[in-house]
Amino acid sequence: MANLTQFLGLTAATGATSLTVFPADRGDSPQNGGRCCCYVIDGSTSRVHIEMWGGGGDGNGACCCQWPYSMPSAGQYVTKNFTVAPGDFLTICAGGSGCCSPNCCGTQGLASFVNKNGTTQAYAFGGHGGCALCFYKSFSCTGICVPAVRRDNAGTGDYVGCQYAGMSVSHNFCHTGNFEAISGSPKYSQNNRLGNSQCAEQITIAGCQKNNNAFPAGSGNGGSACGGGCCWGGWGAGGMVVLTFYG
Repeated sequence: MANLTQFLGLTAATGATSLTVFPADRGDSPQNGGRCCCYVIDGSTSRVHIEMWGGGGDGNGACCCQWPYSMPSAGQYVTKNFTVAPGDFLTICAGGSGCCSPNCCGTQGLASFVNKNGTTQAYAFGGHGGCALCFYKSFSCTGICVPAVRRDNAGTGDYVGCQYAGMSVSHNFCHTGNFEAISGSPKYSQNNRLGNSQCAEQITIAGCQKNNNAFPAGSGNGGSACGGGCCWGGWGAGGMVVLTFYG
């Protein structure tokens, strides 16, 4: 069986350097714009290995008695190996953080990608947005809110990870509460994170819910409401691109 050095086509004498690109605030604020840069290959580099994460999906907003039925997913994880020559230029973009969605479906996270001389080498889609239902559980409002929502996930790379949405599960001890389970970003956060519990938190929260959108690629939190005002879903964290250059 080949070891990692053989798999990457390297030798014991091969040198390596790395570059990491990510938004400056790592997703601590919504719509941070991401980060892009251009890197020109020098004469000492012949091969590049990429790991990348798309931005996390945004949580749904909520009014009346809406609760999440599908939580947002983390940004896609992609790896890629490719050869380069001196003078090649790489366009490297790490997806920015998402937005505070007032709608009953959150928006898809922003993509991360790397191009070589204008041709895509690796592309990681952002996570899926979460969606809410009205007339959830035993509350008295009516109607179902399931608008069209983009769920692109056919990324580009040697390895393209699947995206898994979280879920909302009713409490067995609290009529007005539920657990909101959020999928974690691959490699850098736990596989599952719990969102707000409405037994312990105010059910309808004005403004945007922050919650823990683990960087990189962590999804936001879905909003829940039971009468009164409305709340906006939490935003997904930005993406990240890690490049390792081999001679």
